[in-house]
Amino acid sequence: MQDINSHNTMRVKFKNPPLREVAFSVNFETLKFSSVHFGRYWEMIKNEFPLLPEDKPPSSREEEVFLLSLPPLRKVWFRSEVQKNPEFLSPVQPLPDLESKTELTFFNNKELDLLKWYFQNPPNKRIKICKKVAEDIRTIEEILEILKWGNQNNVRDGYDGAIALLAECDGNLLAQLMLLGHTPYGQYINIFSPEQWEILIKSVACSQKIQVMKKYILIVGFMNNYNLWGRLVKSAIIDFFWIVEDELDDIELIHPILERFIRKDSDLYIRKYAQEALDDIS
Repeated sequence: MQDINSHNTMRVKFKNPPLREVAFSVNFETLKFSSVHFGRYWEMIKNEFPLLPEDKPPSSREEEVFLLSLPPLRKVWFRSEVQKNPEFLSPVQPLPDLESKTELTFFNNKELDLLKWYFQNPPNKRIKICKKVAEDIRTIEEILEILKWGNQNNVRDGYDGAIALLAECDGNLLAQLMLLGHTPYGQYINIFSPEQWEILIKSVACSQKIQVMKKYILIVGFMNNYNLWGRLVKSAIIDFFWIVEDELDDIELIHPILERFIRKDSDLYIRKYAQEALDDIS
């Protein structure tokens, strides 16, 4: 309180202060990620969450669900028809800070030991144990670790072992990493080496944990950054369609994409490879 005549300030203390809450916020620099990406993701999961997504809390207790953990976009709740079940929200894990390119490791934990054990087994034994090992792979970080193992020259058939293991892992985890290839201007493309993108793409193609149309949407999103991909990744995209052709009800969905490679790519090898795939699929 202030006496306007004397300009002296008088402090007032309350036994029970009326202040009930304090609002605190943190704003981050906006990344090139828009609500369009929420819509793309919903297209992949709407069979499980058919109701229109909400941008307000579904209950009195605000649930912390962030798609790809990219603030300051509004939160989105993907809803199933059974809303009385508290587990109706789509379980989307936040991505680690990939942009920092910090080396991700799992020293001194059972997941690292499990992956070491898997890749140190001979290739014929990995086939028998990959499903069991995949049951314990539950995080994005573990998926990234598998990509590293698959790209090591000193691991016998590590490439094939990584694809076999990832194909048995949670499809949502694979999808989240594939969405990095959709980002405008390809700001996340260099997070992985071309060899790691190749492993991820083929793992998604081979996965039985992801519905075929979700796979299709994921790979078509890569075409947004078409000019940024090199020969290895483009070849993997072509291989993707070779792998999923028997799953798709309408193989005509494949033709325009392969034709784009044939008509527009500057690499003669890619044009010929796409033509070979188109002839075989047709």
